[in-house]
Amino acid sequence: MNLGKAKGAIMTGIIASAIVGLIELSYLILPIVFRGSFENIRLLIDVSIWGGLAFGLYKKSRVCAIGLFLYYEVLTFLKVIVLKNTANFNFIFWAFITYGLVRGIMGTYYYHKFKTNEDETDINMTL
Repeated sequence: MNLGKAKGAIMTGIIASAIVGLIELSYLILPIVFRGSFENIRLLIDVSIWGGLAFGLYKKSRVCAIGLFLYYEVLTFLKVIVLKNTANFNFIFWAFITYGLVRGIMGTYYYHKFKTNEDETDINMTL
């Protein structure tokens, strides 16, 4: 993987996180629009955490990339296994989002690996 492919992998992670973030945001906004009331503070916290981690992935943070993956997997585990809410679970959607987030993790690690190598090369060329 080179620097261009690493940036592409990071973009895949950003797209996957944006999809989940927009779905969560729609769960937050639709009751406000149709019922005129704010019902769930947990969704507001969830959207805020998801948006912050997605912005960190956009800034190429490895910690945020891993945080997004773990946050998504833990929430999915809690919904499916602990709460036994399998009616809303879609394996294909889960696999697509998981793939995107793993690509985001790989992209951030390779980006920093190649960025560090380029910085060292620039320093050696100026000496």
